[in-house]
Order: sequence, then C-alpha cells, then structure tokens
Amino acid sequence: MLLVRDRDGSLYGLQPLCRHQGLPLVGGTVWNGYLTCPWHQFQWDIRMGENRYPRNVYPSPEARPDLASRVAPLQTYAVRLRDGAIEVAVPPPGERAHDAGHPDPEAEQHDE
Repeated sequence: MLLVRDRDGSLYGLQPLCRHQGLPLVGGTVWNGYLTCPWHQFQWDIRMGENRYPRNVYPSPEARPDLASRVAPLQTYAVRLRDGAIEVAVPPPGERAHDAGHPDPEAEQHDE
C-alpha cells in the first residue's frame, strides 16, 4: 500500500503499483490532488483512484482500447489518523477494499 499526504495534510491509501505497467508509484509526485507516476507520468486522483492522464486525452475506451485496463482506477483504502497512529482499512484475504470513489463512511479521516 502507498500512503500519500496531500498539501492540506489529508492522508490517502492507494495500491502501490501503476496500472499502466505495474511499476511502483513510490517516488511519484503529488500536486493538486493528483499522483504522477514516476515512470511514465500517468496521473491518478489520490482521493478516488480515478485516472486523470491519459484518460483526459483519450476519454473514450473506444478511442484507444489498448489503454482501457491501463487507466482503470487504482484501488483505494480508507485511512484515518487516530491518537497519533495511522489506521488503514484493509479487507480480509480474498475481498477487495471499498470501491474507488466509494469510501467507507465508518473510516472517515480526522485528526484527534
């Protein structure tokens, strides 16, 4: 899992590998809520896991069918800070974490 902190201090959990070629996202840069892959500059929304680039250039899967799986959303994980510790909602083996864009309301972020 990759933990990312935005400019405002919010924490986000994402799958650690880029969907493009499966390379590590560690070392990527975060700017205005987007994580840029350090290998090929694909961009992902850190809040929802949605691909921004190249999806914004090729918004229709029909335009570039070869990109469809490479621009699929990153898996996201609910993260919160509680009593100075970072807590991450990790699903049991064989189950997926919450769907990208549908955070677990029981695991909202907050500082205590």
